[in-house]
Amino acid sequence: MLNMENTKHRQLVKQYGRTVAKKMLAGGGFAATLHAAVDASDFTRVQLANEIHCSKPALDKWLNGTQYPASHFLLRICVALYAVYDDYGNIINNDVVNEHCAAFMRLQSLER
Repeated sequence: MLNMENTKHRQLVKQYGRTVAKKMLAGGGFAATLHAAVDASDFTRVQLANEIHCSKPALDKWLNGTQYPASHFLLRICVALYAVYDDYGNIINNDVVNEHCAAFMRLQSLER
């Protein structure tokens, strides 16, 4: 349950959005958090798999928790889900993308 008077909860919502923050606080782990982030995005699973250059079955394994993505795929996922681009196609919020990637890596390392 989110308590918006709690500083930690407010920071999680600000960084990851309400849906992902709820999953993180519920202790859903890596797969549940990734699943919530993908569901909160505008991507279908097929579109996201194409965007990050992996197969849909591989993405499905990451989302159901049977396997973990390699770090380069985590970075691609974070870029696809969180990057904001300028008029020249450059990412203007690298710090946000990197924070999300680090958070996913922390969740993944806690489960291994």
